[in-house]
Amino acid sequence: MATQPSVPFQGWHRVFFYGLRLDLSAACYLSALPFLGWLISVHFRKAIWFIKGILLLEVAALAILLPVNIGIYQAWGTLLNRRAVTFIADPGAIIASLSFLQLTVGLIIIFLIAVLLWKGLKSCVFPFLNHVQNKSQKVLSR
Repeated sequence: MATQPSVPFQGWHRVFFYGLRLDLSAACYLSALPFLGWLISVHFRKAIWFIKGILLLEVAALAILLPVNIGIYQAWGTLLNRRAVTFIADPGAIIASLSFLQLTVGLIIIFLIAVLLWKGLKSCVFPFLNHVQNKSQKVLSR
């Protein structure tokens, strides 16, 4: 059985600092296109579809990546990385390596995550976007 290397207490703050930097950069990447879409929609009322489309793509990507990451970690002991992504070119091999139960449960989990994220966007984010767009239209029309 492999043992975990011990990290001195002084090293933990660096681990959390680098993790925070990665989390913030991921959050910025995920919000960059919706923000640009919002800037465009301030001037063009019909551009709100762009924001909703980008958010829908992000929800779909997250709904797929979260359960896949869990499955890969369980099977390989590592998170989703470049090695795992190279197998996307051969989806038949991926499906062949899964049992029927894993495939069924995985698809159900992907569907449930997508539905929950979409309902959250629809009930919280989209009304907020419409409210902000209406307010910005009023300010610009003065």
